[in-house]
Amino acid sequence: MVVSNPIGMATSQPAQLAVLLQPVLINATILPNRKFQLQLQGSPNRTYIIEGSGNLLDWSPLATLTYTNAPTPFAEQTIDNTNRFYRARVTVP
Repeated sequence: MVVSNPIGMATSQPAQLAVLLQPVLINATILPNRKFQLQLQGSPNRTYIIEGSGNLLDWSPLATLTYTNAPTPFAEQTIDNTNRFYRARVTVP
């Protein structure tokens, strides 16, 4: 990388840049067995943690999924009459 300002210029050592796709949770549905299912899309060969929350403040890890090249399913037993929120975040290698 090369950075510069009016005083001068500096060049870093060679580096590698990885551009990751933001994880997306898609196809949320309740299955006949009363399980809630969704699918994860993200960057190939990256590992994501699916987290759940009842209040959007306190998050708990529910599963660890590795995305390949197709939507990856996640299912959880439904909790009746309760708000449930989900998010996915990439793990750092």
